[in-house]
Amino acid sequence: MKRDQRGFTLIELLVVIAIIAILAAILFPVFAKARERARATSCSNNMKQLGTGLYQYLQDYDDDFPQTRAMHPRGPNHWNWKRALRPLVKSNGVFLCPSNDYAWRKAEQTGVDGDESNGTWPNPQDKLPNSYGVNGGFFGHRAGTDPRNLADIKDPVGQIFILESRGGFPDLGPWMLRSKLDGSNLGYFQTHGGKSTCNWLFADTHAKAMTIQQTMSPREMWNNDNIIGGIAPLGTPEQHQRWYDDTIRQKLLAPEYQ
Repeated sequence: MKRDQRGFTLIELLVVIAIIAILAAILFPVFAKARERARATSCSNNMKQLGTGLYQYLQDYDDDFPQTRAMHPRGPNHWNWKRALRPLVKSNGVFLCPSNDYAWRKAEQTGVDGDESNGTWPNPQDKLPNSYGVNGGFFGHRAGTDPRNLADIKDPVGQIFILESRGGFPDLGPWMLRSKLDGSNLGYFQTHGGKSTCNWLFADTHAKAMTIQQTMSPREMWNNDNIIGGIAPLGTPEQHQRWYDDTIRQKLLAPEYQ
């Protein structure tokens, strides 16, 4: 008895291809979301490790926070808070968010890849990326000035210290909330899972995922008193809060965060 050696017809092949395409269309977004959730978790773990390093730093320096930039023989752009915490976290990987595609962009101040201080550190193992920045609105003190102390903070639980950044600076302040990155629809603050969810490290050293809007209203968590170019909100706490509320209500955030 002869067996039927007939292969697939063209129509049957097209049906199989169509089914595979439908399954791919369904599953690929699911896989992408799962991958981004894993990256967000990794980033959150980085923040927690930075929080542990910060806690040790505060213990060692009488509750003084590391300066955004500090004096160095080659200038203030060659030492910053990352270099201060680096010996305490013991890994360069802690400073790299896996979702950040701008971690090795050239620093605006010094033109080196990644952190602006990398030009001072010739060994590859000493190079640091740009994924996190200090809240420049409150902690953005300049080199040569006294650092912030824990006693300066009325509400450490609600005071942002470290945030997610795509910028080439060691800090970002609230004045960047309305800015676009390189003229694109992206903002300067790295997000996870679409819209505006980021990881944040607070002055009491705890880490938390929140939307950018949640850090602005109903009570802002930036506590900006660092007047830079007159761009940041100035005046009374009520006027500060109005600036944040207006930024949300008038949809002035970068399009990515809307």
